[in-house]
Amino acid sequence: MEDMEAIRLRKQEAMIKRGRMKKYSFSLRESRNVQMLDDSMIDNATETLTVHLDQTIFTMKKKKSSKNFALSTGFTSG
Repeated sequence: MEDMEAIRLRKQEAMIKRGRMKKYSFSLRESRNVQMLDDSMIDNATETLTVHLDQTIFTMKKKKSSKNFALSTGFTSG
């Protein structure tokens, strides 16, 4: 009788332990997914800013080049 009770208690403890391990595992996966999402969003924002900066620099160089050409040739707009 005592053996049966001991076995039942061990099984119950094992179920509780498995439940805690599942919760921990799920929590760990969730935090990793959130971190990966945050990293991805930062990477996308950085890439977007880099593209805009490159476009702005290109536009500024183009305008400066046009202005220098106009000054060197004596042509002015307007």
